[in-house]
Amino acid sequence: MIKNIGRQLNTFVDERDAESMPFQIQAGVSKKLAHTPIRLNVDFIHLNNWSLAYNDSTQTTNEDPTLTDEEKAEKNKTGIFTEMFRHIVVGTEFMLSPNFMIRVGYHVKRRSELAFVNKGGMVGFSWGLGFRINKFHISYGGASYHLAGLSNHFTVSTTLGDYYKKDAPQIPKEKKQKERKKAPKTAN
Repeated sequence: MIKNIGRQLNTFVDERDAESMPFQIQAGVSKKLAHTPIRLNVDFIHLNNWSLAYNDSTQTTNEDPTLTDEEKAEKNKTGIFTEMFRHIVVGTEFMLSPNFMIRVGYHVKRRSELAFVNKGGMVGFSWGLGFRINKFHISYGGASYHLAGLSNHFTVSTTLGDYYKKDAPQIPKEKKQKERKKAPKTAN
């Protein structure tokens, strides 16, 4: 998925340059495990930007006159695994029946940026449940972005194809082809 491709047409303040869009490339994969009611999801985010780590000490380190440029660069460096895991969001869906699901997820980047060091709480975790009533899917999802509170999401969806008549008898493809060959040709 490619998000926010384009540019700002009108600036918020006159005589200022257009601001850049938060462009992002994402990819995801989902796999239902055979013979289990479990579906695993992995999303790869910010594929257009490798360096996502935010280092709180960068400004303090860079303003320290006793450090050389090499020492500053070493203190500001983040590891390859730190960077790699910030690009991954994982989730699991437990399908307890065809009409009821429970979901959990974990967002590494969100937790590393928004959780307090001494009290992380549930920051970065998400959860939800979904159920189907007749032709409607109803879902609830909760996510913790900060210790101050949760984000709650409710969704009601349906599939338009569910409303087409399925009772009409289906003619097999081979029979349709035979009927076309037998039909008299008309001249226009």
